[in-house]
Amino acid sequence: METLDINKIKEIYAERRKRSRFELRPFEEKVLAVMKKQGRSEIECIDWINEQVECPERFLHAMPSDLPEKIRTWIDSPDRRGMYMFGEVGTGKTYILYALAKLFRANGKVTKMYNFPNWLDQLRQSFDKENSDINLAEQLSHKCVMMIDDIGSEKASEWTLEIMYRLINNRYEQALPTIFAGNLGIDQFSDKYGDRIASRVTEMVGQKNGIIKISGEDRRLKI
Repeated sequence: METLDINKIKEIYAERRKRSRFELRPFEEKVLAVMKKQGRSEIECIDWINEQVECPERFLHAMPSDLPEKIRTWIDSPDRRGMYMFGEVGTGKTYILYALAKLFRANGKVTKMYNFPNWLDQLRQSFDKENSDINLAEQLSHKCVMMIDDIGSEKASEWTLEIMYRLINNRYEQALPTIFAGNLGIDQFSDKYGDRIASRVTEMVGQKNGIIKISGEDRRLKI
């Protein structure tokens, strides 16, 4: 019987972890690089990036240069992995997600944005069709920076817990970069989904370094 090489296993694990950690150049610097490569103007480059991340009109103005200091600190962290971002309604979490998506895309990383409750509704509708389980597996394992918004705001059920576990476990095992945003603190998240899921999320985002609270007034109420 072949003996397990622990050092080799550690090397493989470290290599997989590199998938969720790469250097992010400043947005302006990367836009200039795109301009040179594609021969576009600055406005055309930003429009192209907005199209690439499928940015809705409400967040076309979301720019990496406007990111809060604590998010910039996360970007510059040498141990950056994923992120679990939480805060009250209207504190700008979705804005931050789109600004980050543009930064990742400008740096050459494909991003996928999902509003979790809407995504679950789409899954429910597709489960009556053929190969729906195969399509779900493909979505969960997509090698991209996956951004999941409004996590925790969906109605809890056995089915949603199963989908949540499959989503988290798949990306956890494959060390795929994932950014979560919702209203629940990590303790509340654990109460809703259980320790098995919460512990995976905590490790995916690099423990406390990747758990970030966004504070402030409800921007939607400002005139």
